[in-house]
Amino acid sequence: MSLIFKDKGLRKQVFSLAIPFFLQEAILVVTSFLTALMFNPFQTQEVITGVGTAGNVYFMFSITVGALVFIGNLFISQHYGKGKYDDVEKDFYLSLKIVAVLSIIFFVLAMAIPSQLISIFIPGQTEAINFGTKYLRIFAISLLFNGFSLIYYCFMKNTGLERLATINSLITLVVLASLNGVFIFGVDMGLEGIAASTVIARGIEMILNIVFVQMKGQIKFHFKNFIKWDSKLFKEFFKRGGPLTLAKLSWATGFLMISVVLGQLVASQKAAGVPANDAEAISAANALLSNAINIVMSVPNCVAPTVSVIVGRQLGANKLEDAKSTSKQILRFTTALTIFAVVAMMLSYPIIFYTHSAVGNPGPGDSKLVASYLLYFTIIVSCITIPRGFNGPIENGILTVGGDNLYVSILDAVVWTIPVGLGFIGVNCGWHPIAVFACLQLEEVIKCPINFWRYKTNKWVKNIVTPIKVVD
Repeated sequence: MSLIFKDKGLRKQVFSLAIPFFLQEAILVVTSFLTALMFNPFQTQEVITGVGTAGNVYFMFSITVGALVFIGNLFISQHYGKGKYDDVEKDFYLSLKIVAVLSIIFFVLAMAIPSQLISIFIPGQTEAINFGTKYLRIFAISLLFNGFSLIYYCFMKNTGLERLATINSLITLVVLASLNGVFIFGVDMGLEGIAASTVIARGIEMILNIVFVQMKGQIKFHFKNFIKWDSKLFKEFFKRGGPLTLAKLSWATGFLMISVVLGQLVASQKAAGVPANDAEAISAANALLSNAINIVMSVPNCVAPTVSVIVGRQLGANKLEDAKSTSKQILRFTTALTIFAVVAMMLSYPIIFYTHSAVGNPGPGDSKLVASYLLYFTIIVSCITIPRGFNGPIENGILTVGGDNLYVSILDAVVWTIPVGLGFIGVNCGWHPIAVFACLQLEEVIKCPINFWRYKTNKWVKNIVTPIKVVD
């Protein structure tokens, strides 16, 4: 570790923040992986595809709220670094108000039109859509809790409560795994039990976050201050966070378009006379691969929010040279993590497939075809793991916290059109499914050298927050 971190204090700080961020990622991994492991005897190709596709709704929710969390990181970290605790409190309240609106919107959509949302990605796969709808109607309740928890975690990790954030993440992880076992084996609730366990775990997580902040926080929640509205702060949030939110939504749209293209690929395969089970093996393999990506990338994914907190504090305190030094050391840390991720991705193939060994119950041929697609898809994703690992901390951590959001927005709005465009061309020209999938993964490869060049220009090395007058 001494080769990576020259400063032992920085190393301690990185791990104290990275561990709770990792545990948050691990909750998502446990949701998918343990669910697959426990629910394995009852799985079919349609169940995997339906539930995996329903996860796209949560993905869009997490990206939208995640943009707000990044804005919160930007303001809270720099204001905290300046010692502007009144401003930190106001940043926190505004974030909570916005996330309340977003959570209600996503909840209503997921409850009102779940089948329509799912059918966007897997058109014509009626049985899979029905499974996904059954799961999503219950899972949607967890969105009302999860958004608040994400904001609370952001607040806690920026204000010296990292240890409590870690404890809460661990508790949530244990509760989620335990409830999965109870609802699947004890109560035999099937898909509904899996969704219900997530709802309960997320509810407990939110309550504990509130309790921890009120008991131990230097800055506590005060309702009389919460109900006040600060138009200047909102305008500043919108000015700094608008481009970032557009960037996140643009990237999420591009990512979800991969599933849309694969759905069109399945439909075109059926139209060409390929048996339905064989064609739908593409969707099943992609759903399985999502589990592998969640598991493997949970480690490097914790770097981006970690670097945004640490570098944000240094920029807010006008320690610009320290911010540059810190970013270099954390990127060296990223190198080690991404090498680990590549190895883990390749090793994940047999683990992921055999924990889902019930896939293809209608016949052994289906299982073999899913296995074949999964192997080639895993090799392709392994090749883009290193650029993916670097894009996260540079684009979503260093550049974002330095206020370089316009660049991030433009890059994300433009680059995803290339692989998605190639994917649609491949579908319409009858390319092999593996070739189409490879084209859809090109975004991270294209962005990596561009992001690294932008990072080296040091245009992000600046203090971007201004003192905000507290409204009486």
